[in-house]
Amino acid sequence: MNFFQSQDNARRRTSWLVLLFGIAVLCLIGLTQLLVMVALHYGSNTALTLRGDIWSAFSWDTLAYIAMGITLVVTLASLYKMQQLRAGGAAVAELLGGQLLDRASIQTDERKILNVVEEMAIASGVPVPPVYLLEDASINAFAAGHNSHDVAIGITRGAIALLNRDELQGVIAHEFSHIFNGDMKINLQLIGWLHGILFIGLMGRLLLDSQNHRSSRNSRSAGPLIFLGIGLVIIGYCGTFFGKLIKAGISRQREFLADASAVQFTRNPDGIAGALKKIGGNPLGSGITHPNAAQISHLFFGEGLHSHFSWFNTHPPLEERIQAIDPHWDGDFPAIDTSSVNVQKIQIDPAHVNIVNGEIQYIAPSRHSINAGIAATTIAATGVAAALDAIGSPTSEHIVQARKTIDSIPDNLQKLARESWGASAIVHSLLAAQQAGDLARHLALIQQSTTGSTHSLCEKIIPDIQQLPVTLRLPLIDLCMPGLKQLSTVQRHQFFQSVIAQIQIDKKISLFEWALYRLLRQHLGDKKQIGNALSLAAAEKSCVTVLSALALATQSDTTEAKQHFEAGWTILGLPPAAFDTSVLDNMTALDQAVRGLHRVQALSKPRLLKACCATIETDGHYTAESVELLRAIADTIDTPIPPVITPMKNAV
Repeated sequence: MNFFQSQDNARRRTSWLVLLFGIAVLCLIGLTQLLVMVALHYGSNTALTLRGDIWSAFSWDTLAYIAMGITLVVTLASLYKMQQLRAGGAAVAELLGGQLLDRASIQTDERKILNVVEEMAIASGVPVPPVYLLEDASINAFAAGHNSHDVAIGITRGAIALLNRDELQGVIAHEFSHIFNGDMKINLQLIGWLHGILFIGLMGRLLLDSQNHRSSRNSRSAGPLIFLGIGLVIIGYCGTFFGKLIKAGISRQREFLADASAVQFTRNPDGIAGALKKIGGNPLGSGITHPNAAQISHLFFGEGLHSHFSWFNTHPPLEERIQAIDPHWDGDFPAIDTSSVNVQKIQIDPAHVNIVNGEIQYIAPSRHSINAGIAATTIAATGVAAALDAIGSPTSEHIVQARKTIDSIPDNLQKLARESWGASAIVHSLLAAQQAGDLARHLALIQQSTTGSTHSLCEKIIPDIQQLPVTLRLPLIDLCMPGLKQLSTVQRHQFFQSVIAQIQIDKKISLFEWALYRLLRQHLGDKKQIGNALSLAAAEKSCVTVLSALALATQSDTTEAKQHFEAGWTILGLPPAAFDTSVLDNMTALDQAVRGLHRVQALSKPRLLKACCATIETDGHYTAESVELLRAIADTIDTPIPPVITPMKNAV
């Protein structure tokens, strides 16, 4: 299954999830109606006899009120939880008490996992995600987020200490496959909807607690309310039952697919198989001890919580997963000694721990006009075509390419990219380095619009930035993304203001400047596009704007630009449209058009990307700048393009 088919199927699974939870809510409404009937019957009789006249308490009006009440409670509680998780993967990692790893860390185990994640991200064509450490000696990991823009990787202390590099690579490849298979979004939706159902049980507990504090003189009148509270708790348990079944049913088969994708990615079945075998040999297995583990059990690489009932397990049996990867496995697990794993136990305040319907939940305290640049490199069209075919399914060759790419970036720039202040300085330096003749004005603006040592640091690294090959600019920006995401809201605002000022300093916008701005907005500032999926015909206006801009940005002659536009438009298969020669005069409209293409149907996006390629291709080659822009557009529409593997031809 290719990337685009997986994304389309993910949208269908979301609809199926809504249907299943709708059925679960209907069951809860029915149970609540029965509860109310019993409570009314009990309130009018000295003893609970459950005579046939219990049905006399039935009322269609009561049922309607119950239906509206249950639906409203579940919906609002679910939306509240989803709002808490809007930050994406970072919110989930913090929910588990994860500690953000310092990307400049020199600690051996930490550096090992950080290097693996960087390589896998660059090989996949996505920005490097932040990595969070879970203080457990077990072997487990997860990837969480709404999409590749806000994903975070979580991994246990036991995993980075007990797994070798190949095994870690297999685990991380498994998690990246969840990103490409469209699993992450539905996984976060599961957390939200389950919380909504659990909230009914929480209401019952609150009702019971309130009645326990009332005087015994009111015991007669309080009886029905106590009974109602007990009933709501029971209904909460029933909701949890349905929710766990749904979660297990959706998750299990996705794990087999992710395992297979990891093997395809790394071309090394021994890596992920070895990790699974070590889980089996680890006395602690893959268990997660944090109180919130139950909420996100379906996100983990291995079974985070083991149930006494196999149908509640969110993962297939370990033996079956290993057999699927290694059919010749003898069934033996290696003995794992966890005594060397130095786990730093986190402190959890019992005051923030609640038990709701058998689920332990921990509530953490709150915390406060475009012109083409000079082409330095040309890339063969066959190489770009191969990169498009590898979207969502990178291979071991891409990992090798990613490792070489990172190694080609000067060490000083790598180190700076892994710090927030250093990443900010790199972005400013990349913009300044494009204007060698006006460097003094850029430096003066940086000094004026930034704080701290950013200006002096830019002065030091700009010579290195100027010597950086064009093909290394995007990978360097990808390395900077986790550091930039650590900027506070105020710092991020100041950063964007400074970037925009630099871009506008010469009253024109280069191809690279726009690509960089689009990537920064996509990963640091944009609100996500929501709404129904659009056909190419419905997005015709946006397509005209984007293809016109690409043609004008890569061709100096207007007549040639029109020809390139028409070549790309033909691939879309839409009725003829007028070439827009004025599109470069309105960057805002262009930006909105690119963002609007995010909603194009998943199965239509390959055609859209091919149309973009046809628009910017010249004599079977692309400039490196045009490929940068292509990757920026692809990133905006959630189709990350892996790096080009074919040899590159450097021009003087």
